Amino acid sequence: MSLVNQNEERVMLIVIPTYKRNNCLKWVLQSLIQCRTDAIPEQIRVVVVNNYPPAASDIEEIVSHYRSDQRFCWEILYRKESLHPANNWYSAIFEKALKDEIVFINSDDDLFTPESLEIRYQEIIRSDGDLLLSKLGPTIFFHENAERILFPHEQLKVTFQAPIKLEVDTLEAYAPQHLSNHCYRNTTKLKEFFNKAMSWCDELYWLDENNRTIFLPLIFSFAIIISGGKVIGVPIPLIIRGQEIEEIQNAPYGVPGWNHGFIHLCALIIMNNKDLVKYKGMDNWRKNYHSTYVSWFLTYIFDRRLSWGIVIETQRHAGFKWSSLMSIKILKGFKLVVVDWMHLRGYRIKQIAMRKSLKTSIFMKNLNIK
Repeated sequence: MSLVNQNEERVMLIVIPTYKRNNCLKWVLQSLIQCRTDAIPEQIRVVVVNNYPPAASDIEEIVSHYRSDQRFCWEILYRKESLHPANNWYSAIFEKALKDEIVFINSDDDLFTPESLEIRYQEIIRSDGDLLLSKLGPTIFFHENAERILFPHEQLKVTFQAPIKLEVDTLEAYAPQHLSNHCYRNTTKLKEFFNKAMSWCDELYWLDENNRTIFLPLIFSFAIIISGGKVIGVPIPLIIRGQEIEEIQNAPYGVPGWNHGFIHLCALIIMNNKDLVKYKGMDNWRKNYHSTYVSWFLTYIFDRRLSWGIVIETQRHAGFKWSSLMSIKILKGFKLVVVDWMHLRGYRIKQIAMRKSLKTSIFMKNLNIK
């Protein structure tokens, strides 16, 4: 199906990047078509970005199941080779988004709530915001090829609350480091804000692209605020964060693709750059990220995704003394290492899921109840 011409009709865009999570993707798209859209006058484009070329035919089959919903105009963007995550996410946005278009971006394992599109669409327009963040809802756990879900919480309830303008010191409650609660207006200034954020990431020249940009959604949020842009927070959960138990079990320390503590250290270096070092509200961010870095430090030694030389070089650029690691928090890293050694990663949550999970199809029906 061809894309709508900019001169014919105003449209909005939803970008859904996916990489090896086909089982979860189909439920993400199911949650999308369950969204209420009566208050959205624009046609809604959906671009599924396949960042794993061998999955092309599978992605086509999944998307074709939803093409009959005429509210959405569907497209698949096929990568010829896999890109690093942040490059994949944002190149898709700036390649596909039209001028002033409202753009949502959503991970391939996070679900939309039924109110997710309407509320965010209305509020970013009403507030004339550059970025809108919602609260993240509780985490669900997919397992058995995503045919079952563990939802270890009470039924999600959404009660509307008035949005607020966010500053650096109020941003943290909206988890801007997560991709799926980001909604943008694709203005000329947005690209300028993005270029500033990328310039900060590129200052970490000794790191590969993945490690220096994986926190780009957070860094992008900082760049918008300190450059005079407007970030709006909707204080209600509009995204349900998803994780696949099998992926947790197979990933070192439960994190696929990167070391959780190490990327916090990388982000901490950015927080101390010349633009942000004295910026009001950054102290709490630095404190929390330093704590995560220390807690995970012992995993760096055993994580094959990191070389010891890169760890030392990053430590040097961060300006930390080794004495800063003399904290009881470092025992968390020891626990993470032991759990991996004993092959217990994800064991407890899987046992709970075996007893208390329900069919994903039933969960989706319950999610759609108004």
